[in-house]
Amino acid sequence: MKISLVYPKLGGQFKKAIGSIMGSYDPPLGIMYLGGFLRKHRIDVSLIDLSFSGNWNQFRDELLKNKPDIVGISTLSPFAEQAFLAASVARRALPNCKIVMGGAHPTALPQETIKSPDVDFMVVGEGEITLTELIKTLERGGKISEVKGILYKENGKVFQTPLREYIQNLDEIPFPARDLLPTWEKYLSQTQFFPYLYPYTTIMGARGCPFNCSFCQPVLRKLFGQRIRLRSPQNIIDEVELLVEKYKIKSLFFFDDTFTAVADWVEKICDGFLEKKWDLKWGANSRVNTLSYPLAEKMKKAGCIYVSFGVESGSQKILDESLNKGITLEQIINAFDVCKKVGLLSSASLMVGSPGDTRETIQETISLVKEIKPDMIDVHFTTPTPGSYMYERVKDTLITSQKERYKVGGLKLPNLSGKDLEELEEKLQIEWRKSREKREYYKTAVKNYLLNVFSRFFRNPLKHFILVTSLMAENNVIIYKLLKLLKSIYLKLFS
Repeated sequence: MKISLVYPKLGGQFKKAIGSIMGSYDPPLGIMYLGGFLRKHRIDVSLIDLSFSGNWNQFRDELLKNKPDIVGISTLSPFAEQAFLAASVARRALPNCKIVMGGAHPTALPQETIKSPDVDFMVVGEGEITLTELIKTLERGGKISEVKGILYKENGKVFQTPLREYIQNLDEIPFPARDLLPTWEKYLSQTQFFPYLYPYTTIMGARGCPFNCSFCQPVLRKLFGQRIRLRSPQNIIDEVELLVEKYKIKSLFFFDDTFTAVADWVEKICDGFLEKKWDLKWGANSRVNTLSYPLAEKMKKAGCIYVSFGVESGSQKILDESLNKGITLEQIINAFDVCKKVGLLSSASLMVGSPGDTRETIQETISLVKEIKPDMIDVHFTTPTPGSYMYERVKDTLITSQKERYKVGGLKLPNLSGKDLEELEEKLQIEWRKSREKREYYKTAVKNYLLNVFSRFFRNPLKHFILVTSLMAENNVIIYKLLKLLKSIYLKLFS
């Protein structure tokens, strides 16, 4: 029995407009992990990644070429609509195939997902063992009701089996099957945005999140559990060694929700990096109350150059009452101070337009950013994840259209319009640029990045010109405004 696993984030918008200048920079670890696990259990598996595809015909042609018995589609909420379209295309192309859907969105909204006429089965939570058992049960004609962790249809009715236990020893899961991903070389060939060097990729060292942020939970808990499950440091070192030696990776990012949650584990990974003496730069997600000065110093010695923090808001009221972050402004200030002292590039992820936000609370965010002076910021208009505590709290005020829901103003606020939020977001961007410090370690990172970009400049000069211009915009308000104007014109032309 053959299965094709699909990452349904259809790309091609920029590709059609300006010739492959932009793209999806992070390969789909989820289907690569599934692919490696299925292959380990001798199941005939192929991977389909739509990130670089311009239309659905390419997907249909790939299905007709593979002729799988099962199509497995993994999706997050922001592109769930595309996932259902992919299921529809698969149903029309291969009427007799079985269609399985899994990932964060189906786990958050299982009943809604299984109601789709094109979905036969739905996997809840961690998928490796469940999907393997489902395939083998279908192959031998066994009882579907005995497979834990699924929803399925029978005689027009929906049934759900008991939840499956989480995999306790993550080392039993093979490394992501990067060699099965047809687009893997495309990911490797792309020059990355600052500060990462080419070739770059991503890695995960753990599963599970013990924190209780309202915009993530309980979805993350349903997907991977509340307790953090750690791969062994040696298992991680082995994967990184494969990436460095086989694929010549020069930089990578740990996609864990909070890489620094268990300090002694991080220190052992750093010890392994130091022992190997790789020429490797890396970064990680962190949390402001989990990064101490000694840990940051150890990470820096082991090649870490970048740490991203979920700051979200500069209002303690919003952090506590709306986001349930479990952090304080003092902890935020301290974490960025630690990065400055150690010499790590820092990034602040920020949310504008959260429930309860006002002009005053967003101004508090702007004031905090001016105080902590992060090297980079990543600003998003708040969009509640389906199934999250925040979503349940505000779902009656959301725009009905899922596509419009992920745009500014999708979450309606009493005293702030979408235009108001855009103006405040721009003010945040500009005030951050005015307040930044040009520290020596930042200048070194920029120099290394520019050398890496220019070494490949003639392969795609327009793309690299845009990358360098984008980096300049991080330091210049005028260039930032010009790029923003060009982006708005582009979106009007090609939306």
